[in-house]
Amino acid sequence: PAVSGLQLAAARLGWPMAACRIVSIHGRPVGTLAAALSPRARLLVIAQDGTSPIHVARLLSARGYGAASMHVLANLGGEDEARIDGTADSWQHDSVPDFHIIGISCPDAGPVLPGLAAPDSSFDNDGKLTKRDARASALAKLAPFPGAILWDVGSGSGAVSVDFLRNAPGGRAYAIDRSAAQLARATANADAHGVADLRAVNGDAGEVMGELQTPDAVFIGGGLSELVISAAQAALRPGGVLVAHAVTIESESVLVASWQRTGGDLTRLSVQHADPVGGFHGWRPLMPVTQWCWHKQG
Repeated sequence: PAVSGLQLAAARLGWPMAACRIVSIHGRPVGTLAAALSPRARLLVIAQDGTSPIHVARLLSARGYGAASMHVLANLGGEDEARIDGTADSWQHDSVPDFHIIGISCPDAGPVLPGLAAPDSSFDNDGKLTKRDARASALAKLAPFPGAILWDVGSGSGAVSVDFLRNAPGGRAYAIDRSAAQLARATANADAHGVADLRAVNGDAGEVMGELQTPDAVFIGGGLSELVISAAQAALRPGGVLVAHAVTIESESVLVASWQRTGGDLTRLSVQHADPVGGFHGWRPLMPVTQWCWHKQG
């Protein structure tokens, strides 16, 4: 056993390892770092090569963390060990030694965080989107955790998958949709939010589910049918959860039938937002959503 480079980096910076989050951009887009950013965050970043710090600095500045402290710790434990310190918005080192760890300390002040569910405006979509309030309710019941596996059936823009992955470090989401265009949109949204491991699955849910990893959670936002629900229930691990949304009378009838047959919690979500009405304001309702939540007993 030997001291790792990450442990050496934390020691050099005087940071307790338990207070650090480790993020790898080795072989991954630098944008995956975005999901780890928050006020007072301390990150240890496994770099790709000598150009990684300048790309990280640009991303931090673009995401509102230009004041973040950056520490490049190169060739740790070697005779030519080196350290470069600075802030993201003033970083001017185009290249550093390839073998290095980047320490990032985010300031107290930062941009507004997206919370459990990101704003609707942050997703490219064609209007078929699980709106933020309904999405937050679904996520609270889907209960993402580190390493969790989600099946997002009828994923559309991928908003539920993206938010699930933001709250499930190391997790994986299978975005299932019949539309290749929607899956391309979901993949782009995942990249924009800095989440990794969204797997786009093109096809009919009933036909592709059997090829996927056992899920901890299933969300059905489109393509509701008794066949899809039964297949999802059978596939879930014991203790897993299924959440389904319906906005039409026809899809609601499927949910009601499943609820009557197998139990769970049936909820009607009604949301109104204050919008201008001439020189005044009034409440503008969104379409009500029927939500069914079912847990698989062990």
